[in-house]
Amino acid sequence: MSVEITGREAEGTKWDLVVIGSGTAGADAAVRAAQLGGLKVLLIEKNRDRLGGTCVNVGCVPTKKLLYIADHYHELSKYLQ
Repeated sequence: MSVEITGREAEGTKWDLVVIGSGTAGADAAVRAAQLGGLKVLLIEKNRDRLGGTCVNVGCVPTKKLLYIADHYHELSKYLQ
């Protein structure tokens, strides 16, 4: 179960694992610890709009999508002239 809480709410709780950053490694660590060990896990992310980290939001994934689209546009443009 996942719940968003404030810093004040997190302060009064005893956590088994605290993960800082929701990038690939942080998110995987938090989920696996909760699933496998039944641990009480706190995942801290500075920017709630960037869950998943740089790769998912502005790095690898968006770049690959843009390159894919650009490549297909280039190929199709040969037939549109």
